[in-house]
Formats: sequence, C-alpha cells, structure tokens
Amino acid sequence: MGAGRTISYLVAAVLFFFGILFVWAAFSDQFTQPWGVMAVGVVSLLASFGLIWFAGRLGKRAAQEVTVVQKIDFSGDVQLEKLTCRSCGGALTPENITMLAGAPVVHCPYCKTSYQLEEKPKW
Repeated sequence: MGAGRTISYLVAAVLFFFGILFVWAAFSDQFTQPWGVMAVGVVSLLASFGLIWFAGRLGKRAAQEVTVVQKIDFSGDVQLEKLTCRSCGGALTPENITMLAGAPVVHCPYCKTSYQLEEKPKW
C-alpha cells in the first residue's frame, strides 16, 4: 500500500471517529443549538467517506499494467542463425528469450538452464 493511501485511510479514520462523537454529542442536553454540532459531525463523516473513496481510487490507479516495447536497430546486415542451447544443444525459439534488467536471458526448455546472451566482439 502506498504512503498516500495509508495517510488517507488514517485521516479518514480520525475524521470518522470525531464525526461520530460530534453527532452523538448533538443529542445531549448541554447545547442550546445542537444543529451546529450536528452539522460539524455530518460534514466530518462525509469527508471521511470521501477520503476512503479517494484512497480506493489511488489503489486502482497504481494497479494499472504498463507494457514496455523494446525495439533494436542493428547497424549492419544481420544474418539469422539457428539459436541453440550452449549446455545441451537443444533448439531455442524466441519465446525462450526474455529481458531481465535490460539483458536478454535464455531459458532452455530441455535442460532447464538459464543464462545471459552475450554478443561476441566483431574483431
């Protein structure tokens, strides 16, 4: 849970607590005009429900999924070679390659090994 949601829920709990106290106090005999106290309590309760709604919306906004597309431009002619596992020699497909922390990683479905692809120098 983010800090904004946590703070919103805490403030909403405090407003709800004091709103209930103000509404309850409005029914006592100590006030000559209890409507003012009742109004403060109702406004406090409405503000607490508004903050709870707002905190819920913050959670939905944070849960949205982001898709990153990475495109690679090659500087020269590229020749396609058959990709094989360096451990067992099994044939690999593009589905066996994933990007982890910006580096291509191969997961072999045959021998279950994982390793990072490295580009050999051209000289």
